[in-house]
Amino acid sequence: MKRLKRLTVLVIFMIAGMRGVAQEQTLDPITVTSSLSEKRSSETGRNIMIVRGEDISKLPVHSLDELLKYIPGVEVQSRGPQGAQSDISIRGGTYQQVLVILDGLRLNDPNTGHFSAYIPITPAQIDRIEVLKGASAAIYGSDAVGGVINIITRSFNAAAQKAIPWCRPR
Repeated sequence: MKRLKRLTVLVIFMIAGMRGVAQEQTLDPITVTSSLSEKRSSETGRNIMIVRGEDISKLPVHSLDELLKYIPGVEVQSRGPQGAQSDISIRGGTYQQVLVILDGLRLNDPNTGHFSAYIPITPAQIDRIEVLKGASAAIYGSDAVGGVINIITRSFNAAAQKAIPWCRPR
């Protein structure tokens, strides 16, 4: 019995010692719009990648399908110019499992799911792109099981900031 008490006390001290060794990290202050309530990307527990407009302007791209090829885990299969016949897949999923959203509007073709990259905007018009990868995107429906690509244009973001105060980037 004494031996068990000593072992328990030893384990408690070891755990307490480990807590003191852990370092505190400050994470990114980005606010995510992938849910209805405001949350920082570090608090969601989801695999989210955000590409800002400043980063987009530094890339040598002229269309959205070219831009998406630079995002890790996103594959674009192009068969036409300017994304006219392009399919988007995310990390092992199929093109039918990726939902593309532009300024809050779902762009996927409900019949085929094909050619969701044909969006007539230039990379200069994009404020940010939020890519939600994996099964956590399933809250958007069965066509988003592989992930969601949320494209927010500069004009939409400016209008949203005026109308909805919590939409402002932090």
